[in-house]
Amino acid sequence: MNLKKVTAFSTVVVMVGLALLAVAADAQAQGEQYLELIRQDLKATKTAYMTEGMQLTTEQGDVFWPLYREYQGELAKIGDRRIANIKDYAAHFEAMTGEKAAEILKKSFKNRKDELGLLEKYSKKVSKALDPVTAARFVQVENTLNLLIDLQLAGEIPLFEHPAE
Repeated sequence: MNLKKVTAFSTVVVMVGLALLAVAADAQAQGEQYLELIRQDLKATKTAYMTEGMQLTTEQGDVFWPLYREYQGELAKIGDRRIANIKDYAAHFEAMTGEKAAEILKKSFKNRKDELGLLEKYSKKVSKALDPVTAARFVQVENTLNLLIDLQLAGEIPLFEHPAE
């Protein structure tokens, strides 16, 4: 992926981050609908970059894409938990307690572990269905895209603060 394309992808990710913060601050149905539209756009954009990064033959694509769609479906469930955790963080940001901070961290670490476990599971599936080099490339492209998402979200979400005394 070149820098211009990474920048375009980052723009979509920023929109997701802003939508998350807006929904967290005002969880009305309209905000949720907006968030869902942004998530769909991110999914389509991510698939486009995955297509470019994987450089699969037609035959390889026939094997890879059903696995990738399955992976994305499972990843979306973890993403839903991640969004819920961000909303919980936003809801308690002004009056953060030690217990709530620990709970949010615990959920965050579980989501990370689950994401990594899922990626490992699907890298094995891709390796078995195609070959280890294609699986490694899948992990490499997916990690790059996920790191961009994480970086943009991290820049949008304020750091934990001790409550005012």
